[in-house]
Amino acid sequence: SNNVPRFDHDRLTGESLGLLIEESRTNLFQNSTLYREPSGSFYQSAAIEQQSEVGPDGETGDVSLYHPNSIQNTHYYDASYIAQTGSHTISAWFKNLETTIYYPQLRIFDVGSGQAFANFNITGDGAVYSTGGDSFTSASIEKYPNGWYRCTMSCSNVNAHGMGIVASNSTSAELPNYAGSVDSNKGFLVWGVQVEAGSFATSLITTTGTTLTRASD
Repeated sequence: SNNVPRFDHDRLTGESLGLLIEESRTNLFQNSTLYREPSGSFYQSAAIEQQSEVGPDGETGDVSLYHPNSIQNTHYYDASYIAQTGSHTISAWFKNLETTIYYPQLRIFDVGSGQAFANFNITGDGAVYSTGGDSFTSASIEKYPNGWYRCTMSCSNVNAHGMGIVASNSTSAELPNYAGSVDSNKGFLVWGVQVEAGSFATSLITTTGTTLTRASD
């Protein structure tokens, strides 16, 4: 609420880091838990299943099991209702299952290949496997409790429409084409998807069916 302070915390220990002060941002992704299908979203050879899981915030709630289907194709989900002008950043938390074999990739869509993408390793300390694209500017990964990792990818493309998540079988390829496994448990978990105008990610603005703006602190 207005005039109520927010506090930042160490993402691994929970220790208070003091006041959290951020600029105003809008989460343009209309369903941050990713398990709904808002108008303008687009799936290709991918499936999203609602799960109940302890999230990176320590609370049990809705997360998404995201996996490819068995069709020989590219496997992704993008929010094509988002029109980008200038720098934008997409971020999401990912978690491996014991049987996960795929890698999360963040990418911009509807502008062809070679624009901006980043592949992530969501094991151990986490790592950015590979990046590319003419408009790519940066990528990052941060480890959280309970096996979660927050991954971000920023780009400068001014003509793109849509940012989204790829279920990849490659640590380096952009939008690979392959036949996925019929075992959904070989996918990965997703939580807290955010698309915002700006060259870096800010704290999550949870959305449930519409965009939402957080006022500046």
